[in-house]
Amino acid sequence: VPFRSAHQHVGTLVRYCIDHEVIKLADLTIEQMRQISKCALITKDVFNWLGAENVVKRYQTTGNAGLSGYRDQLDQWKRRLAKS
Repeated sequence: VPFRSAHQHVGTLVRYCIDHEVIKLADLTIEQMRQISKCALITKDVFNWLGAENVVKRYQTTGNAGLSGYRDQLDQWKRRLAKS
């Protein structure tokens, strides 16, 4: 699914949760997610992607705000300071 489409589906789900006082996307069933977003491609693995911790774990780009980005920056600073 292209990013723009996925973003729109997630936005639809978030709006539904706000309007219906659902606390987390994970509180919805797969079938509810499919009906609300009108996206039949949603499967049970969606729960592996939900939540801030899961999102941060998946950060891959250089300089990211996740754990891998933190470790990269820490290693770079250690090398830089060791040269001083």
